[in-house]
Amino acid sequence: PSKKKPVSELIVSYNKRLDIIPANLLLGTLEQELADEIGRESRLADELGKLPEEYGVILIDSPPNLGFLTINAIRAANKVIIPVEMSIFDPSVPDYRKLRTESFSIDVERGEDVFISAPSGLSKEEVALLGQDIRFIMTEAARFIPIGRHVTDRAGFWIAALFPAVCLCAAILYRRHIERLRGDEAYARHRRAFRAAKRHLSDARLQLKTGSTSNFYAEVGRALNGFLGDKLNTSEAGLMTDEVTDALKKRGVHPDRIEEILDCIGICDMRRFSPAAATPSEMEAFLHRAEKAIDVIDRELSV
Repeated sequence: PSKKKPVSELIVSYNKRLDIIPANLLLGTLEQELADEIGRESRLADELGKLPEEYGVILIDSPPNLGFLTINAIRAANKVIIPVEMSIFDPSVPDYRKLRTESFSIDVERGEDVFISAPSGLSKEEVALLGQDIRFIMTEAARFIPIGRHVTDRAGFWIAALFPAVCLCAAILYRRHIERLRGDEAYARHRRAFRAAKRHLSDARLQLKTGSTSNFYAEVGRALNGFLGDKLNTSEAGLMTDEVTDALKKRGVHPDRIEEILDCIGICDMRRFSPAAATPSEMEAFLHRAEKAIDVIDRELSV
């Protein structure tokens, strides 16, 4: 403040047993003025320590917020009284009746320094707030949690807690998968076999719509031979019937499934060079047969 006085000069005697120190408009600017000072939380305690020891009890009234003035009051006090509103239900009314102590009034005479100019450096908005005793009051009711409930009882807590761990595990597994695809050719071919076969079967369906019999059976043959070559990690040109049969049996494929896919490969080889054209319905039925043979073998090899 522009005029600083010792706390002893601010005391106003009400009667022989009660002295008071009135408030001042500039109290609202203390937080800004003392923001950079060391020990600002103990300023009130330091000033009250200079009072004579004749005071048995000192009551400090603070604003209803946890600001600079309230922190100073708590720091200076050895006991804190929190005002509450007490009420009971009166069945004779019936209504709630508030319990109150008897009130007493304190008259303070007007002093000489009625107007004190605000310190320099304040904006118009800050000057407009001078003299407002109560600010930053919560206008909405607080959200209460029932007694006995914990944050860990909510599904959202566990989702938020486990989500990073799940993402980390997924990233690690994906990284290992990519590294294995790059370093293990057999694993890479095994993983891509079904997708590559499906692409060839899609091309065969396009040839079916154009009516090209030789190209249709050629694409179906590429799908079947390429699927077996990728699954067994061998060249398509080196596929021999006996070797394919033995390799699939060792991997637990049923003999009937083996016979079915080999029969489809034989039909493709024969139709590619056969002069007789197949009907669209025959070609459609054979395409479904080849797709089913690949699906069945893929499921049995994936077990």
